[in-house]
Amino acid sequence: MSEDCNKMSKFDHWIKDEYKSEEFKSVIEDQIEKRTKKGSIFDSLGSFGGSAKLQDIEALVATRLREYHEDKTGKMDYALSSNGGSILEHRCTASKADNSRYWKILGLTVMHFQNHPSRAIEDNTGPGNCWAFDGARGHLTIKLAKPVMVTSITVEHIPANLSPTGSISAPRAFTVSAMNNENDLVGHELGQWEYNMNDHPIQSFNIMRKMHFPSGIIDFRFDSNWGGSYTCIYRVRVHGDPFD
Repeated sequence: MSEDCNKMSKFDHWIKDEYKSEEFKSVIEDQIEKRTKKGSIFDSLGSFGGSAKLQDIEALVATRLREYHEDKTGKMDYALSSNGGSILEHRCTASKADNSRYWKILGLTVMHFQNHPSRAIEDNTGPGNCWAFDGARGHLTIKLAKPVMVTSITVEHIPANLSPTGSISAPRAFTVSAMNNENDLVGHELGQWEYNMNDHPIQSFNIMRKMHFPSGIIDFRFDSNWGGSYTCIYRVRVHGDPFD
């Protein structure tokens, strides 16, 4: 019993240290509730009991923690280039250009030839590693790894405290649509949202309009930003249920 109590104490401290994201907490709770039917683990850690064993809970949470740290959401990203996603460049807004070989975004030097829409679907989101376009309005069109019934999307940007200037040219209002094919000009609007630069740098949004068909092409239309003459898109994610 004392050994289990000691394990529980260490596990409790680990939980408190690791889980800062309310979104991640809900992901873990959902999975544990399905397995144990005991309600919220975060409400019951102090009085652990029932038929589920501590080792089972530890293993499950460790799995979810690994998934979270791998991509910060615990959800499959069908837009990610390493998963098979790609950019339909002919449908995207022109990238920000400069006459010099090197140019800067908020004080961070970026090589000119690296500024490409594909940077918005890569997992390297270090400061300066974004896709930039002039102005506040632009399009980013993605061919997903496979057609899915989209359930949510995620937008990521660096926090202001990681910017050398203390300011970020993050997107603000944006609209996402699912396309039938590459030539579809309108598509099925999934929703309109606003990225909050003062909130968590990784923000997920559930779709507002249910899909009735699987789509392999998703268009992000950025309508405004949080200031500046250009907009930086660090990473977008598309989550959903695969259609077989």
